[in-house]
Amino acid sequence: MKTISLFTPFVLSIILLLPAAAAIRAGEQDPKTTEKIAAERITDEKAVDAKATDEKTMDENPGLKYLEEATERKLQPTGDDDLSVVIGLCEKAIKEGLVGGNLDFARQLLAATRLQRGLFLGDNLLNVPPKQLPKGWETIRTRAMDDLRAAAEVDANQPKAYLMLAQLATLPPGDEKIVTESLEKAIAAAGDDKEIRTKALLMQVLIEKDSARREELLNKALEESDDAPELLMVQVGNYVQLEKYDEAIEVLKKLIEQMPDNPALLHMVLEIRLQQEKFDDALKVLDVLLEGDPRNKAGYLLQKARIFELQQKYDEAIATFDLLLKDDPRDEEGYLFQKARILAIRKKYDEAIPVLDELRRKRTDDPQVLWLRGAIHLEKRNYEKAMKDADAALRLVPDYALAKRLRIDIFAARKDFVEAEKAAREMLAEAGVPEIADTENAEAEREENPEATTLRLHLASVYLPAKKSGKALEITESVLDGEPDNLFALRIKANALLNVGRHSDAAKTFEAILEQEPEDEVVLNNLSWLLSTSPLDTIRDGKRALELATKASELSEYKKAYILSTLAAAYAELGEFDKAIEWSQKSVDTAEQDDEEDRIDELKKELESYRRNEPWREQFQEESAEKGESE
Repeated sequence: MKTISLFTPFVLSIILLLPAAAAIRAGEQDPKTTEKIAAERITDEKAVDAKATDEKTMDENPGLKYLEEATERKLQPTGDDDLSVVIGLCEKAIKEGLVGGNLDFARQLLAATRLQRGLFLGDNLLNVPPKQLPKGWETIRTRAMDDLRAAAEVDANQPKAYLMLAQLATLPPGDEKIVTESLEKAIAAAGDDKEIRTKALLMQVLIEKDSARREELLNKALEESDDAPELLMVQVGNYVQLEKYDEAIEVLKKLIEQMPDNPALLHMVLEIRLQQEKFDDALKVLDVLLEGDPRNKAGYLLQKARIFELQQKYDEAIATFDLLLKDDPRDEEGYLFQKARILAIRKKYDEAIPVLDELRRKRTDDPQVLWLRGAIHLEKRNYEKAMKDADAALRLVPDYALAKRLRIDIFAARKDFVEAEKAAREMLAEAGVPEIADTENAEAEREENPEATTLRLHLASVYLPAKKSGKALEITESVLDGEPDNLFALRIKANALLNVGRHSDAAKTFEAILEQEPEDEVVLNNLSWLLSTSPLDTIRDGKRALELATKASELSEYKKAYILSTLAAAYAELGEFDKAIEWSQKSVDTAEQDDEEDRIDELKKELESYRRNEPWREQFQEESAEKGESE
């Protein structure tokens, strides 16, 4: 047997999901009963006369008694054993001796019964997942295939037998030749049997390795089967694999017309729309599902909330969680946590904390609630409460990484860089991770400790405000050698380069980030600020800076003070000081409204500079441009 690796788990699962070729169980009578077989097969007048003559004397037909017993047993089969008895009796009857019509009848009965047993045995094997096949299944398969071949030798017009042979040949290790030949015979013999033909065509498509040939076969199969749903589903899968999502949606529309009450098809449309990031279309699908499948309302609403979050429509997401809290109290605590999390993203800290306080009373042993509340206290610069929550979370779960990282961030925010560095190094030591990545063994290290990179970069992020950008660069460069597209590392590297005065290298790094994340408002802002305020004439580009700052402002809905400050700087670099003053004043007003006390003085200095018709120039924080700049 030629073994093949053609049948992947996906292909094999599709093939085995096909209804069994025969749909004939041992307890069911073959649609072609023995009498019908006799009527169909023995139509010749002479054969009938011969049978009548033969029955006159047992001497001429010594096997007749076995044939009669086989006929009686065939009419009321109760299982595989009974079918085997019929087969044994037919074989014995032929061996003992039959002539004329009796011999023809015995051969037809034998073939029909072997077909039935082969289909029965094959059906039982195909209804079991490949990994759960019983011990000795190979023997059962061989027996089934022998039966099916024997039946086809007597009557080549056996599409069910050929289809079952093909299906059985897909079981491990698989035999490509048998599968291919059997499918061709099944299609040729199918005639008007649309069901068998469709299944055989579907298998041909699934096992074809050449993509062009597979597409050709699929189109032909669809044409011949009048858009059979099984084939349309395969076409959807092909389109999704090729990322032809709109084409996949069109095919799904055909399927929905055929099966309007099948919500699984709408779920597929939903998944594709999410893959395309066509969130408005996804929301429309969810509305249809909500109307047609109200029993799963909570699940659909939860998906809507997540989509709203992806769209940064946080108010809509919060409103959806409020609806879930009202309609589905079973998961009240989970919804409360998600609501609090989104309120925190929305920077509605004063609304988020009472929700977490309530949740803390309900879930006294949940460190995640303490961590989130502590993170909010950190954002509110309430460092004492933040540390209290972080410590409480660690008392519940001593190895809780998020709480440990929160402590590091609290130390850094308090400018206690010694403790921040110490805590970050402790996390590295506990995980057995060196500070600098071993680029030669980076992949092996990631497999052994997936958190290694995150731990290193957390330490690097502490080095930045501690004015140790050189050390931050060492870490990020070692990480990027093994993970060149790591966005966290690129962000730290860009800011570290900025700090040491390597503005050209910083600009290139910011641009590299934007290639991956073109709508990252923070990176858009930082690059714009660099292009507007660098002391180096070769770096500044007012036009590009304005483009970037405008995009960042739009993404943040003109609601973030530091981004409005950057927009003002871009206008100032272009000499448009009236615009610069307008946006600079708005940045001051926004900072005052948001209680960003640590920004206000600096923003006011920028405003005064523009009122003097002077563009703002950033000062290096750690090293001189002459020493650090790399062109």
